[in-house]
Amino acid sequence: MPKITIEYCKERVIIPLSYWVHKAVDAEAWHNATRHEPPLPAPVIDKGYTKYQICLTIFTGNFLL
Repeated sequence: MPKITIEYCKERVIIPLSYWVHKAVDAEAWHNATRHEPPLPAPVIDKGYTKYQICLTIFTGNFLL
């Protein structure tokens, strides 16, 4: 059975999957872009950026939605 946890981070956390999900709109290099499509998630007021972690018995994955 998977275990799902939700954490809040003060700073945006970029994971390897971010590059493939959020295409850079205004720059050639992804890390230089200020706009992405779809947009990067905004922080939750008074909490920060949401980080979802899904732990399976053989794999742990982090997802930022």
